[in-house]
Amino acid sequence: MSEKNKKSLRQIVLAILVFLLVVVVVRIYQPTLEMQAILYAVPYLIAGYTVLKKGHCADCPAKYYCGGGCAANALNFSGRPDGQYEVG
Repeated sequence: MSEKNKKSLRQIVLAILVFLLVVVVVRIYQPTLEMQAILYAVPYLIAGYTVLKKGHCADCPAKYYCGGGCAANALNFSGRPDGQYEVG
């Protein structure tokens, strides 16, 4: 396994652990919806799912406004949190 693949695997494992921690925090403390959205976004950021890493966002002039779209919608419609989905 290459060093790059090991780093990616570590990021994904860390993201999964953080996601599980977020789920526990949300269930225990019941934060506001805004805070829940922020908490649920953290694992995707750790795993590297940012607008700069999404190939289909590279040439979009609005990429910094939308942030690459909703990772939950992308996961639901494309099967990947960094995937592309139709809007509207």
